[in-house]
Amino acid sequence: MESSERGKLLLKLMLVLARDRRAMQGRIQTTGFVREYGELPPDLGVATLGRLGDGEIAALAESVGIRPAPAGAKCDIFMNGMGYRIESLTAYPPEIVRDAEPDGLAKACRLAGVPADGLMDRLAACRKLAERRARTVGPETNGAHAGQSGGISLDAGEFRIADPDSPLKDDREWLAPLIEYFWFTGTEHGKSNFPADYLLDYDDPLNMNTWRTFDKRYAVEAVWERLAIRIAPAEREGSTREAVRIRVV
Repeated sequence: MESSERGKLLLKLMLVLARDRRAMQGRIQTTGFVREYGELPPDLGVATLGRLGDGEIAALAESVGIRPAPAGAKCDIFMNGMGYRIESLTAYPPEIVRDAEPDGLAKACRLAGVPADGLMDRLAACRKLAERRARTVGPETNGAHAGQSGGISLDAGEFRIADPDSPLKDDREWLAPLIEYFWFTGTEHGKSNFPADYLLDYDDPLNMNTWRTFDKRYAVEAVWERLAIRIAPAEREGSTREAVRIRVV
């Protein structure tokens, strides 16, 4: 089991445990996904959860009905009727826009309710910046020139959206809602049947003191300085097309 999957399963089990034991002042009344999750054994506690192996965690999760979210889902769990996306922004920075073609980004702008008028011009400016940086420092060090954040090196042609020379640095008004749409609501192909209302970020899934909850707008604000964009060729249906990736670094 991948460590990111293990952390997410443990956090879901902790949320079920909090519901069952009426922890957190009893704020969690319901926990599930489509259906309410079952109850955990009465003698199970946080210390026991921390000692479980991967197979035991998976079996315990299955026993209460915790299963992978459906394809296209933006939330991982429902609590009190609201959808939550679970991330560890420090340990496992997410990829928010996954290789969307420019035309797809324009469609997503319309779905997100933001203007797409200047999108192509901005993408062209991003390409020029990446090319200029590549000429300046060479392809083998382009990522290093862009810098590091959170221990993640930027790929060749990738740069932070908030960089001083970024063509997107002043576009938060329309770009933030677009990133919010991709993170919580849908993709260029349409809106998800399971959108998320909140982000639940954690450092240690077994320690509630390391959990943080953000609404959608503030989640994007919290990672804005860490967002990086790359425009690069990608193989699609036997042909090479341009694709845009935006991720947290």
